[in-house]
Amino acid sequence: MLELKGQFITQGSAYGPAFWYERNVFSIPCFDITKEQIPHELARLKEARKKTKKQLLLSKEEAVRTFGPKQAKVFDIQIALLDDPYLEQLEQETLVKSLKNAEACLDIVSNRCLQKIKETCIVKTGERYLELEDVTICLIKNLLNYTDKKVFSLPQDCILFAEKLEPSDVMSLKDEKIVGLVLTENCFAAHAVILARGMNIPIVLGADVKKEQVSHNTWVQLDSKSGAVVLNPVVASLTASLPSQEITDPISKDGVCVDFWLTSGSVLPAEKIELLGAKGIGLFRSEEIFLNQPVFLSEEEQFQAYKDRVMAAAPYPIVLRTLDIGGDKTADIVKSKDPNPFLGLRAIRYCLKHQKVFKTQLRAMLRASAFGSIRILYPMISGVMELIEANTLLEQCKKELQQQGIAFDENVPVGCMIEIPSAVCTLDQLAPHCQFWNVGTNDLVQYTLAMDRTNSQVSHWHNMAHPAILRSLKWIVDSASNFNQPVCLCGEMAGLAATFLICLGLGFRSFSIYEDQIPYLKQVLHRASIKDLSKITEDALLAIDAVRSLDLFTQYLAVI
Repeated sequence: MLELKGQFITQGSAYGPAFWYERNVFSIPCFDITKEQIPHELARLKEARKKTKKQLLLSKEEAVRTFGPKQAKVFDIQIALLDDPYLEQLEQETLVKSLKNAEACLDIVSNRCLQKIKETCIVKTGERYLELEDVTICLIKNLLNYTDKKVFSLPQDCILFAEKLEPSDVMSLKDEKIVGLVLTENCFAAHAVILARGMNIPIVLGADVKKEQVSHNTWVQLDSKSGAVVLNPVVASLTASLPSQEITDPISKDGVCVDFWLTSGSVLPAEKIELLGAKGIGLFRSEEIFLNQPVFLSEEEQFQAYKDRVMAAAPYPIVLRTLDIGGDKTADIVKSKDPNPFLGLRAIRYCLKHQKVFKTQLRAMLRASAFGSIRILYPMISGVMELIEANTLLEQCKKELQQQGIAFDENVPVGCMIEIPSAVCTLDQLAPHCQFWNVGTNDLVQYTLAMDRTNSQVSHWHNMAHPAILRSLKWIVDSASNFNQPVCLCGEMAGLAATFLICLGLGFRSFSIYEDQIPYLKQVLHRASIKDLSKITEDALLAIDAVRSLDLFTQYLAVI
């Protein structure tokens, strides 16, 4: 028996035979061409781009059907790469200057860009070219008329091991009966990982396993409760991974109640919300209705979209977050190419600059409030002046609707996302101008640690138990109590068992997570003592080692 280290990013347990997955290997031809052959090679490049784009669009449609629209958006990055005029020009110039064949020129350009990622770690480079290797391979295959051959046969209900996966790999494996996924690369925000999460299986990142340790007769046990990845486990240990009885009430071992809300971009009926025991939809990402549109939706189109979701969820409330485009959320409707997307014209900044777009959305949301209970949430607030300006525009929209005789709830609660360090430092100024806070932990970690969460080169610095993160969260939850402000925690920290326990210990009692995470976290909560967690948190807040802080809660999770 051999137990490995790794990070579970989805919950659950699995047991099955191991299989190490590797891509098909093919050689890339490289030879000299004459000047007279340049037009022919350029034409081949153009045709390969067309064919590859068609394939990616089909893959995206298939991903929407299989995994849902949220996961399928990862293909937008690859499609954008194919349409990138800079890359296309670079490939053409390389071909003309080097007098090499098209396949070789694609390989040269790709290697240059990937080397740039390693050397600079520029945010734009990390976001724009994260999938370049996969796109280049697809282009070269089309130039060669190469078809992948399935040279393996996966065991029934196997646990798949690989160094890393690309989105195209996930699509080729989606029909296989895989019960678990273990990757040696540690990048929870990688696009293939986002896509793979739609498979609803336990996924482990950063496992310290080598190919020679995994053979065809190796059996593997995965258990997110204990954080274990065990090769050839003894039979007795398997009982620990068996699912326990379903817990209905979200209450801790020592009687502390917790509110679970749902994070969603789709229509969720009240019946499902009730079945899950949730309080409502704690975060609806409005940008998801925009991302595949060639133009901004009209007020009427947005109104119908919000109305459908509000009426389906009624009488449960729904928190509608205003447009958050930028960073890792690309959209065709935003034409500008921001040199530094995560630190640029994103979310509320975009909306305050493009007030017509913002007011159209606010009017549509207000109109939807006549059909159920809504709350409006502003993302990426960095200071009180942005909040005041957004509220001023909201009041203008209210007056316009009143003058037009259009019904809406005049007392719609307004909240702001706490996800930027400057917002954490000015909570006392924000509190008088809003009615609730949502803590966006993904961006709070990223901006506090100055670390691009989509860049695998710096992923090992992405530690949600960093002392700065824990202290910021403690300050937020204490401030919420002082200002009598409801606060809800969102993002990865809310949905992962160990960090969920951390946040319970810090004092959070409201969490917005995905629907598949609620049953498991109810079980974790039911076995946990808030009193114990509060004591562990005191030690974690004093720790200087982020890994040690997380280990305190991982160890507690393993014994409850």
